[in-house]
Amino acid sequence: QLLVDPERTPPPASIPDLEYVAAAVFLSQKPKASSGEGRETKVWDKAFILEDLIRMNAREEFVKYIHNVSPIPMVQPEDSEEDYAKAVFLAASQHLLFWRSQGTIFLSDFQGSGCFLTDCQIMSNPALTPGNDNANMFGDGNVAQGFDNFPKEHICNVWCSWFGLEPFGQTDID
Repeated sequence: QLLVDPERTPPPASIPDLEYVAAAVFLSQKPKASSGEGRETKVWDKAFILEDLIRMNAREEFVKYIHNVSPIPMVQPEDSEEDYAKAVFLAASQHLLFWRSQGTIFLSDFQGSGCFLTDCQIMSNPALTPGNDNANMFGDGNVAQGFDNFPKEHICNVWCSWFGLEPFGQTDID
């Protein structure tokens, strides 16, 4: 269920045209010792994520919009107004996912070029792991400190307001 009716309340700006690159999981197998019945069995050995290559033209750059340790956009308006607009929208999407998941997860480490995003990081509440440290959950980039910092450091923006999200107590940015 949407928090806002886009037909009655127009968005505060153009919604950025963003998509993730196509990706797949590749699992490799290796032979396991014979079972004694003359049949060789295989076991899963490694898992890889394969992604489409982002092809950039001479005017495009690879941009890190938001890092996984801090929810504050890394791009500033003076760097690129278009990239800053994307970063602000992505920051609000973090807040939306945090709210919709009841404070258990959000996405971070947003990066890419043009309309393509790649290699985002799932950030999860450290309380979901036995050691409260996010060990072995969604990879090494799932930094417990980054999750804990989110409600303290996220700065609401016009998209958070449009989505109807309550601020965590910080001042708003445009």
